[in-house]
Parts: sequence; structure tokens; C-alpha cells
Amino acid sequence: MCGDAQTLRNESDYESLAVPPKYRSMQSFHKYYSGAVRAPVLTLFVGGNHEASAYLSDLYYGGSVDDST
Repeated sequence: MCGDAQTLRNESDYESLAVPPKYRSMQSFHKYYSGAVRAPVLTLFVGGNHEASAYLSDLYYGGSVDDST
């Protein structure tokens, strides 16, 4: 399965999100990032055009985007 995700951990991530303001909304990624919710299956991210690039650049060579590891 493929899809598009906004990897927003908190409101400060909006600064590095490359989408028009009308599309900026806190979705559910922050729940996975905090560990409040776990993905039911292995989930892989490929950088694209709707990610909070400041955060994902910290994981340039890969890594966990949540606290499950």
C-alpha cells in the first residue's frame, strides 16, 4: 500500500512543511511519534514533498520515526 503523510510531530514542524497553509493540519502522525499509538504493520517512509523536512533530515540514513525500537 502507498500513501502520502504529513509527518508533523508538533506545530513547530509547520515551518519546514512545503504545502500551502490551507493544507496544514495536525493529522495523526504525532500520536505514532509519541508512542500513544503503534502502527499495526511495518511502515516505511520515502521522503517526498509533504514531509516536515527538518525532522526527517535528522534521519538521513534511516531510523525509527517512533519510540518502538
